[in-house]
Amino acid sequence: MTEGIEIAKFDATAVITITDNESYIAGCELRKRAVRFIKAAHEKFDGDISDSHNHHKSLLAKLREIIDPAEIWKRKVDRQLLDYTTAQEEKRREDERRLQKIADKKEEERQLAEAIALEAQGETKEAAQVMAEPVYVPPVVVASTVPKVKGVSYPVTWHFRVTNAKLIPRTFLMPDDKMINGVVRAQKSLTNIPGIQAYSVKGTSGRAR
Repeated sequence: MTEGIEIAKFDATAVITITDNESYIAGCELRKRAVRFIKAAHEKFDGDISDSHNHHKSLLAKLREIIDPAEIWKRKVDRQLLDYTTAQEEKRREDERRLQKIADKKEEERQLAEAIALEAQGETKEAAQVMAEPVYVPPVVVASTVPKVKGVSYPVTWHFRVTNAKLIPRTFLMPDDKMINGVVRAQKSLTNIPGIQAYSVKGTSGRAR
């Protein structure tokens, strides 16, 4: 720690208004005082922070050494569990489609039989109305056979891949900030990129003394 500076005593509530050369010089002096305070604070705490950071990295390395075998094993099991549930789900859907076709056919046959019976009774108009009605069968639902185990679930996440970048609407496009920054820093006020305005921001720099 720098001699003569107490970390807990800096007055951050001090107000100064720069209106003339005298207050400008006073502001510069106060700024240097703040710089010295910040430097002293770093000197006081940076060593402990560095030690803590190194200790944190060491603990993380030890943790990874312990849990990595379990993580690898779990991923293998997860893959098998997911493959099994996917296969069973596909089988369940196939059963639903098959049973739905059977149910639809039965309803069509019932409707046809009803129309024939009405026709036989001389109710031609009613028979035509029955045949004109769309065939509706409630969706067939086959329950999953995969057991539900507490603590194991299969969350679904959606992702995307670009198939044709030229078709992406402009709303979803993002400027290449890194490339633009490189050009602006190199060309400064001479920057000539359509849709981009280069501007400068002046900062403050100075030593503690």
